[in-house]
Amino acid sequence: MKLIRNLPSAESLVRVLTYAIIIALLAAAVWISLDQPGAPFTDTTGVVETVGRISGGDYGPSKLLATVRLADGTLVHANVSPSVVTATGQVATVRVYRRIFSGNNVYQITGIQARQ
Repeated sequence: MKLIRNLPSAESLVRVLTYAIIIALLAAAVWISLDQPGAPFTDTTGVVETVGRISGGDYGPSKLLATVRLADGTLVHANVSPSVVTATGQVATVRVYRRIFSGNNVYQITGIQARQ
C-alpha cells in the first residue's frame, strides 16, 4: 500500500512528458540548423546528366538542381549556382562540402568546363 501512495500523479507525468518533448524538439531544431556545410571543401568534376528546376512554392524562389555523374562514377544531386548556366552532357566543376555534424556530403556545381 505504501508503494501506491508514492507513485507520481498523472498530472506530474503529463508535465514531465511535455517538457521532455519540448526539449527533444528544440534539440532537433538546433541540430538541424547547425548541421551546415563546413570547410574545407574539395572540387571534382562530373558530367551533367539531368537539369531541373525545383519550385520554392510559397516560401521562396525556385532552385536549379542537376544530377551529376562524378569522375569516380557516383551519381549525385547537386545544387547549381545562380551564375552557372548548365545543360545535359556538359562537364561541370562540382564543389563537395561535408556537413559538420552528420558528415553527409553536399554538392554544388560552381562552373562548367570548356569543351575541348
